[in-house]
Amino acid sequence: MRRSFVFLQGVASPFFSDLGRLLRQAGHATQRINFCGGDWLLSRSEPHSDFTGAPGDLPPWLRGQLEQHGATDLLLFGDCRAVHRVAVELARGMQVRVHVFEEGYLRPDWITLEAGGVNGYSGMALDATAVAQWAGTHSAAGSTRAQQAGEPTLLVRALYDMAYRAASAALCWRYPHYQTHRPHNGLLEYAGLARRFGLRRWFEREADQVTGALLAAQTPYFLFPLQLNADSQIRTHSPFADVLAAINTVLESFQRADFGTRTHATCLLIKNHPLDTGLARYRSHALRRAQELGLGARVQFIEAGDLPLLISHAQGVVLVNSTSGLTALALQRPVYALGRAIFNREGLTCQGELDAFWKNPTPPDAGYLENFLRYIRVHSQVGGDFYSRTGRQRAAAGSLQRLLERAP
Repeated sequence: MRRSFVFLQGVASPFFSDLGRLLRQAGHATQRINFCGGDWLLSRSEPHSDFTGAPGDLPPWLRGQLEQHGATDLLLFGDCRAVHRVAVELARGMQVRVHVFEEGYLRPDWITLEAGGVNGYSGMALDATAVAQWAGTHSAAGSTRAQQAGEPTLLVRALYDMAYRAASAALCWRYPHYQTHRPHNGLLEYAGLARRFGLRRWFEREADQVTGALLAAQTPYFLFPLQLNADSQIRTHSPFADVLAAINTVLESFQRADFGTRTHATCLLIKNHPLDTGLARYRSHALRRAQELGLGARVQFIEAGDLPLLISHAQGVVLVNSTSGLTALALQRPVYALGRAIFNREGLTCQGELDAFWKNPTPPDAGYLENFLRYIRVHSQVGGDFYSRTGRQRAAAGSLQRLLERAP
């Protein structure tokens, strides 16, 4: 059966173009919808349409596009963007299948492709009973070992992103009502990242020194890995307005914790996200708040560090809903998640109040975890990445297979 795939916004890379080409080669129709100059830059050689109206004009306009192209499937990256929320609800009402891409639940070298929604909008049946029943009939499915890594992607990713933003700025007259989902000006973000890059060796030395001192002294510590302020996991799928609010909640709970004879020895180690721009000044805020709470040196902040090493030696990991939680669970470390996450479930993460977690961190149920990781691998993960050439090729080929396996 010939199908018609309509693409909305994707990542700032040619990934959607790669996938669209494979779909057309397989005999299916594709149509890209552009909302800004960056979208146009990545789709100009493909069948495409431009939405240039105000936000209120989108529902009827998009309905017309879906009807005109006989859409059977809608593809998009990130289902929390305002234009995508409108589109997802519209598509569901029209019986158009929705496929959502996102960075991989499993890291590295996986991407997420899930039917209906991802993260807090995921429709996967992930409770222990459902996963165990599935595992009982799929004993050989779903290896979770890392895929073969492609070439380094950070520089490639940055170059694509800069080109995307430049095109959006240059063609702003063509899309006068477009509003980006990102909270900061691109120039400010790249200035912050340039500063971070310039300080990376200092950050790495500091992290090595802090880590080495903790391990040498056998200091018990909990790890708190931060996320990005712009992450939809924070903005949509958590109780916090921003990462600063999450830091406050964790510090205040840690201050109340009673570790018995270890109270003055147990530390909280906060690790920043490797792509943080520094605009929110998490370090100065966290350390100032720690002083105000009388925690002093019991709270330490690092900008870099070996995450698996830090996790493996931690008493437990507290986070909002970062996928580093899955890394921690795979290492059999106790995890407390403050937000909505696919892994925040009885038997995997610690439930109840955060105040109780510090004193009684409980590791995940090993059997449930193994089945859980296999299940999400089979139902939502595709090997590859969005940016490197070889990674995109693997991800596009795997996505094609996954999409064509699903009935329209």
